[in-house]
Amino acid sequence: RNIVFPTANLILDELAENPNFLVQYVAMEAVRIPGNKVVLNIDQWSSDYDFEENSWAMRWPSNMHPRENDPVSELQIFNSNDAIVPEELYSWCEGVQRKGLIPEIIVVDEEGSAVTYRISIENPRGVLGKYSEVDIETGSLYEISSGGYFIPSLESEESRVSERLLGGRITDSAFRLLIEGGEDTRALVLLDLLNRGLNPKSGFKYGTKWRCYEGKVGESHAPWLVADPENIPNDWNEACLASRLASGVNKTWLMPIFKRGDIDYMSISRPPTDSRWSTPR
Repeated sequence: RNIVFPTANLILDELAENPNFLVQYVAMEAVRIPGNKVVLNIDQWSSDYDFEENSWAMRWPSNMHPRENDPVSELQIFNSNDAIVPEELYSWCEGVQRKGLIPEIIVVDEEGSAVTYRISIENPRGVLGKYSEVDIETGSLYEISSGGYFIPSLESEESRVSERLLGGRITDSAFRLLIEGGEDTRALVLLDLLNRGLNPKSGFKYGTKWRCYEGKVGESHAPWLVADPENIPNDWNEACLASRLASGVNKTWLMPIFKRGDIDYMSISRPPTDSRWSTPR
């Protein structure tokens, strides 16, 4: 911004004190160039604004000003190789949404490229009603090499948990865990999706555990992709990939969050086109 550095070695001095200095600069550049205004969560200003813990800044669009308007969003910064802690991210998102603000994330990779994502708490619902318990013995399930199970005969009105194949039915390991009645997280998420009236099917071709229809396959849309609770992305590289794959097929990618005895769902999604900021390179 045409301001002379106070010292010749300012950048190196700052990096010695704060290795995240250039990442913060890249994030600021990505947000400011389109005209957004930001107030950083630092001692100079934090007392004037209700920042959530871990927030980096609040944002105002180009046609608004901090002296005259409330912010529209609250931001966090992550390096692309930073680990994801879903429960912390959920709590932050919950606090930001409670204030009526948009939870936004800026992810910066090792070459200084920045992209923007939005976090939200979702409530996926279908129209098929609650799960009707299937009366079947685990001995009637024959394991196949893919890890799924073949059921020679299954008389049940609950067709969401299996698919027709060669005169019988085929299902996955999560269903076996469900009928065993354990506390396996995959079985718990599957049961929750079913009780929400959804129709969960394999999400393999989308790189995730389940794709969820609102109703019957062929009669409704599958707007949600749900991650395997035992295989949540380890870092932001993996989370960004999953989110991009979902947005590429017009679906929302969800992570199940075990919270207060319930299961909630958190999405990481690309913002609308007018709110996608990146480094101009």
